[in-house]
Amino acid sequence: MDSVFLAIAMVLALPAHAADEGVNAAMRHNFQSLMSLQPYLADEARFRSDDSKDEIRRSLGALTSVGRALPEIVKKNRPGLKAIAEIFSEYVASAETNYRAGYKDYARSQLRTVTGFCMACHTRGEMAQEFKDSEDLVMKAKLTPLQKAEYFAATRQFDRALEYYDQVVSQPAADEVAIRDINRVVRSYLNVAVRVKQDPKTAFAFVTKVSGIKGVAEFYEREIAQWKKDLASWMQEKKPAKGRSAAVLVAEAQGLVNRARKSQMYPADHSADISYLRATNALHESLERDPGSSAQQRAEAFYLLGTSYEALNEPLLWDLGPLYYEACIRDWPHSEQSFKCFKRMASSIYIGFSGSGGVNVPDDQLKRLSELRKLAQPR
Repeated sequence: MDSVFLAIAMVLALPAHAADEGVNAAMRHNFQSLMSLQPYLADEARFRSDDSKDEIRRSLGALTSVGRALPEIVKKNRPGLKAIAEIFSEYVASAETNYRAGYKDYARSQLRTVTGFCMACHTRGEMAQEFKDSEDLVMKAKLTPLQKAEYFAATRQFDRALEYYDQVVSQPAADEVAIRDINRVVRSYLNVAVRVKQDPKTAFAFVTKVSGIKGVAEFYEREIAQWKKDLASWMQEKKPAKGRSAAVLVAEAQGLVNRARKSQMYPADHSADISYLRATNALHESLERDPGSSAQQRAEAFYLLGTSYEALNEPLLWDLGPLYYEACIRDWPHSEQSFKCFKRMASSIYIGFSGSGGVNVPDDQLKRLSELRKLAQPR
């Protein structure tokens, strides 16, 4: 659906003194090749096609090269991102290996997941820089309005993304496929309006519009009522002070997560999405805000991110919960908190690979869990 641009975005988010100019220039040079993954990930058939393999391989190769450098680049200046950089590096390398081995669907899934990982960290409102692609690149790809919206969201062109999301819901829902797409758009739109734009008024107007769409309003009846309530409450809040410490931000997020859990009737209940989305924004900001924060505080932030993304299960961000639990384990190994994260991660993975045929966790996932169990086990 969208490309993996964390390698570029993460380094560009660092202070000028934190990154070597040569590496920074190389990353900027590679950015256009990385952008070429966008239309292929948006279109499953194109990603599978042999006609696309040369371009995809080139982009994956460039991405893997940048990924290898990330952990060293960020470890001194952004300790909160070091674990994320390591996970990103491994996932990108694995996706390239799987693509070259012919496991294209699996590779595409990995890239979609790791892209969500990128977007989660780099779609906050304070990240003002947006990467502009050429308009004809999108049009030549012949994407649907929904695919274009997700493309623009992936490339941090959020105003354009909201325009196309709004275009989807403005068309009459002619059949169940259209209703399905609108259902998908609803939560993707909220992700941008709430997490990225931090704009409760825009989100409230959109939810109000959705409440009038036949076939969708009924599906989201309970959720819409709670979303409106939470957005209206948010609009009444005082604007938070700037420069809040990482500890304050984590505490704010904990309060939002607690509020969300109380309003949920069951784990997959999306009525609490507004609170969870706001919590993720505060948590990502906390990881950026204070390089001197303790491993314990970062681990708590990772744990809360994992639980929030599990609950959100956003169509634009995919299965991010386990990745943040893994970051928690790596960042503060052999602690009570890391083992707490491991248990949530293992549960999430087993549930994710469960179905009518039983539990079928792939061998690579089992191997990964075994390694992380040893790392998480308290001493």
